[in-house]
Amino acid sequence: MLAHKLQAKIYKRGYLELKNLPFKEGTQIEIIISKKKRKKNLQKLICNDHVWTEEDIKAVERGREIINQWKTS
Repeated sequence: MLAHKLQAKIYKRGYLELKNLPFKEGTQIEIIISKKKRKKNLQKLICNDHVWTEEDIKAVERGREIINQWKTS
């Protein structure tokens, strides 16, 4: 199944209109709708806007230790 991700705003209460879909007329499709979540903090990390504190680094190291324990057990 080839999936297409679209983002849209609902301008009227309960009404959503999708235009220029990449399907032929008569094609049956499945639609899943979810509320977009904010990724503000994750975007800062991706953009290297985040300043790593000593506590952040220790948390990452603890996480690595846990993962390594899972790998060996």
